[in-house]
Amino acid sequence: QLSSSSDIIRALETNRDAWTLSTVVSILQRLIQVSKQTQGGSKIQPSSPFIVQFGYFAMIELARLECLTGDFTSSLTAISTIKLNDRSELFAQLPVCNFNIFYHTGVCYLMLRQFSSAVDIFTEIVLHVSRLLKPGASSGLRAGLQPQLSRMLDKALALTVISTFLCPNDNLDEQVKEAIETKF
Repeated sequence: QLSSSSDIIRALETNRDAWTLSTVVSILQRLIQVSKQTQGGSKIQPSSPFIVQFGYFAMIELARLECLTGDFTSSLTAISTIKLNDRSELFAQLPVCNFNIFYHTGVCYLMLRQFSSAVDIFTEIVLHVSRLLKPGASSGLRAGLQPQLSRMLDKALALTVISTFLCPNDNLDEQVKEAIETKF
C-alpha cells in the first residue's frame, strides 16, 4: 500500500513502463475480452457484475485513447457496439462519461471528414449538456460538476461551429443555433 507521495513517486519510477501506450492498450483490450467472455457464457464466471462494467468502460477508454492518438477509425470501431442514442446505456447515467463518448465520437467524425455526422453528434451533446445545466436540473448535479460541464459545453459548441462551417447544415437545431450566436 502506498501511503505518501514519495511512495507513489518511487513506485512510478520503478515501474516506468506501466503507463506506456502499448501497455495501456493491452490492459484495456484484455478487460474488454474478459468482459465479452463473461457476457457470452464462457467458462469465466463473474464474481460480480463489475467485470462486465470494467469491460464496458475499458471499451470507452480505448476509444478515447485511440482518438487522442489519432487513430480515428479504430476509435469508432472500439465503441461500435455501444448505441449512442440509447439512454438506457450505462454511459448515459454518468454526465461526464456521456459527454466524453459523444465528444470523442464527434472529433473522430470531424477528423475523418464526415462533417454531417460530426454536426449531428455535437448537436446531440450540446442539447444534452444544455438540459443538464438548466437552473432546475443543475441542482441535482454533484458539487463541482456544473463548471466542468460548462467548459465541456463550450468545447462542443466550438466544434459544432467548425463542423457547420465545413459542412453548412440548414437542419441545425434552433437551440444550438441560439447557443452558438450567444457564445460566438
